Amino acid sequence: LWSRQRLIAAGIFFYLLTVCPTLINFAKGGDLDVYFASDRYAYIPSIGIIMVIAGVALWIDAKRHTGRFLPAGVGLLIVLTLSTLAYRQSLVWTDTRSLFENVIKLYPASSHVAHNNLGNMYRLEGDLPSAITEYNLALAIRPHAKTYTNLGAAYRKEKDVASALAAYSKALELDEKSTYAHFGLGIVYAQMGALDKAEAQYQRAIALDPTYEEVHVNLGALYAAQERYDDAVSEYRKALAINPYYPQAMYNLAVAYEALGKTDDAIDAYRQTISFDPTMLPPRINLALLLYNKKGDRQGAIDQFHAILKINPTSKTAQDALRQM
Repeated sequence: LWSRQRLIAAGIFFYLLTVCPTLINFAKGGDLDVYFASDRYAYIPSIGIIMVIAGVALWIDAKRHTGRFLPAGVGLLIVLTLSTLAYRQSLVWTDTRSLFENVIKLYPASSHVAHNNLGNMYRLEGDLPSAITEYNLALAIRPHAKTYTNLGAAYRKEKDVASALAAYSKALELDEKSTYAHFGLGIVYAQMGALDKAEAQYQRAIALDPTYEEVHVNLGALYAAQERYDDAVSEYRKALAINPYYPQAMYNLAVAYEALGKTDDAIDAYRQTISFDPTMLPPRINLALLLYNKKGDRQGAIDQFHAILKINPTSKTAQDALRQM
């Protein structure tokens, strides 16, 4: 082919060469879904297809002598058609909802991932009833531990403890090594006041994934609620060893230091928390109170309360504190 039609041969070679690196993605999506290809894999290789089409058009023109205007007209028609279709396709991903609703419309019998992802979107937006509906639709297509875990989280936020426990338990029936399910169960048990059960679930999640920093933070908070502050400090430090810029872990560490009477360490930790997230108000309030009450740093406290009012001008805590000071 190279000796006879070089443009066509070059187009085929270009296509094969540029699509080749995507072949290593022969299975993607994890155990929730398995697929081998995505539209984007063909963006650059499609240049080769266009070269082949152009080569075929030139070959036909050379054989039939169609003149200059017919190939140009056909080419223009193809470009306009594909441009219109490309624009219409781009509207599919206007937002998360439109993307996954399109999937459900086209593949209703195998859209468990789309329903699960829509459920996650609704849960983040605070629309828990819609999230629960989507998770149940996903489970009706394919029961999966991750979906049950998401369902449990939605029920937990709705304060439906019984349904949350049932969902997490079902997730563990399908995958006893689900760290998310163990973590979720721990949160529910902690909310119920069953602290021993909560600790056991947190420890199980950590055993399965020692790098799950949120579990360390929650376990630390569990210890702090029992006034086991040294144990709490240990867990917060483990979380920060995994993610050194984790504001909630640093803030909780500061609170634990303060409870232990380690004022200087608490002040340093509060300052670091603020450096991680300057809009976070509780560390500023606690830092201001420590500076004023423990260090006699009136101006430092005033500066923190003024910073709070810049973030939230209606903060009654800052207003009252400044008035008293």
